[in-house]
Amino acid sequence: MSVFTMTPRRARAQQLALGTILLALAAIVVAHLWTEYRRIQKSEEERLATQSTIIAQNVELHLASTNRALEAILAYAQNQDVMSQIAYLKSMVSAMPGVRSAGVLDHTGRQTASNRPENIGSGFSHRDYFKTVQRSPTAKTLYVSAPYVSVLNLYSVNLSRAIVKPDGSFKGLVYATLNTEYFDTLLKSVLYAPDMWAAIVHSDGVHFLRRPDHVGSDHELSGDNAVFMRHLHSGRLRSIIYDQSTPRHNTQVVALHTAHAAHLNMDEALIIATGRDTSMVFSPWKRLALSEVALFILVSVAAVVGLIVYQVRQRLFEEKEATAQKALRAKDEDYRLIVEGTTDLVVKMDTQGHYTYVNPAFCELYGAAPAELLGRHFLSIGGEDDQDAAGIHLSEVLNPPYFARYRQRSNTAKGLRDIEWLARPLRGDGDAPHGIVSIGRDISQHVETMSKLELLAHRDGLTNLPNRMHFMATGDAEVLAARRHGHPLSVMMLDLDHFKSINDTHGHHAGDQVLRTLSGILHAGNRIQDVAGRLGGEEFAVLLPHANLHNALSIAERVRIAISETGTVTDKGETIRFTASIGVAELRDGIDDFERLLQLADEGMYEAKRAGRNRVCSVQSLEGSDPCGV
Repeated sequence: MSVFTMTPRRARAQQLALGTILLALAAIVVAHLWTEYRRIQKSEEERLATQSTIIAQNVELHLASTNRALEAILAYAQNQDVMSQIAYLKSMVSAMPGVRSAGVLDHTGRQTASNRPENIGSGFSHRDYFKTVQRSPTAKTLYVSAPYVSVLNLYSVNLSRAIVKPDGSFKGLVYATLNTEYFDTLLKSVLYAPDMWAAIVHSDGVHFLRRPDHVGSDHELSGDNAVFMRHLHSGRLRSIIYDQSTPRHNTQVVALHTAHAAHLNMDEALIIATGRDTSMVFSPWKRLALSEVALFILVSVAAVVGLIVYQVRQRLFEEKEATAQKALRAKDEDYRLIVEGTTDLVVKMDTQGHYTYVNPAFCELYGAAPAELLGRHFLSIGGEDDQDAAGIHLSEVLNPPYFARYRQRSNTAKGLRDIEWLARPLRGDGDAPHGIVSIGRDISQHVETMSKLELLAHRDGLTNLPNRMHFMATGDAEVLAARRHGHPLSVMMLDLDHFKSINDTHGHHAGDQVLRTLSGILHAGNRIQDVAGRLGGEEFAVLLPHANLHNALSIAERVRIAISETGTVTDKGETIRFTASIGVAELRDGIDDFERLLQLADEGMYEAKRAGRNRVCSVQSLEGSDPCGV
């Protein structure tokens, strides 16, 4: 008779429970795969957006510097002879790696000056970039041409400024031709995957540059221009678009960023795009999905087979259970049944410390069979860590109060482990102990967790910088090191300007975002030996080992500029600009401790506040000089 006919209700309950567990496991697998899919998708979108933003920021900086160069050429070209203009243009182009050529055209399109003298006298009135400026000459506009093939047979983009007569009529233009090699290096520098590409596209949809190259030509028109048009028509600065119109019908995830600095008054924009093939992006996820589904099927089959085997054996077990229980009661195995099934370590020793019993958990931990352990002295197992302490605790068990609790670090088969022991004596009919029983528990995970918590206690939860207590302790140590080795030491103290106004205007969440942004600036701008910390509120400080006052003032000024130029964008899309007042002090004779050094930096910071904020000051400046004259 099978178990199914003997106990059908019990069998059905077990089958229903297994089915429920497998359904729950399937739901967990599906939920995990979906969560992982979304995580990979979001991570890739953010990473591509970051790369396109990096390129866009570099392009905007280059556009701004080129525009300033064009303004300088405009001012210079009006009052100099041709040879002076040529020399000036050559020096200008040689100083700007992103510009290949520059020159001046008159109102007829004739080249009147150029860093390439062989082009002087040539006519370029047929060029679109000349016609565009000629049709609508505006002195303050930076004209960005569509990509074209130059006389050097290179694909190029021109930046132009109109030369306008006092009556507003067109007199000519000055231009700068962008250097493809400069932007080629920029695009290649952001590629982080074999299938990733990056491109710079004119706002009319024509590619200026793409890396890796297109098949055939860098700049051929292709279906992915529709992506750029969708981005332009959206009116957004940044877009993430999934494009399925590729020639191979594979989906591309594309991050786009419009480089169009408002203060440059550009007539056209350059669009930065970075993208990847989604089949490559999600290939790790597909492998994960296949492995998890295969594992689920394997577990399901094993569970069903295991249940069948279990139910068949259960009947046999029940038939033997009565006999086994009777035999069990006849033996003195009560103690062994408890200790051999526990994960705790249970050992018995004689009064000399030799093992007389070890449970399976103890054998597993030390990777030895009971026969290898019985008879050995307890101090001979686990190495030399804390042996003296363990011996002292053993003596406490054999004498009043006949109890000991202690911790021991022991070398085991699983590595160095922390074990907490509780030991009591074994007593027979008499009062004198005839043995010892010890129960141990592996608390390594607990010790590790406490160590991590202790580490977290040294960090500021918002910015992940050292907190005040840890920073002050580090400062004390650096002062001692500077005194001992005779190297300079400086500290700078920062306080955000008008931080309360930021909280009041944008909310405390935005204020926290500003603090995190500031900590990122400090981390990025620090030298490897510098230590930044948050002292509280909007006050931060940076230790500058091996930096004298002059060096520290230079570092502080760079930090001040980085803070004022960075800003942050809130969840509502609001851009918050902020500044900081910075005080700097150097360790000198007469400064007794780090507290006094920090106080001097604090005084410099308040001097910066009084001087109008957003500046660097030091009260250690030369007598009679401006403390903020840095």
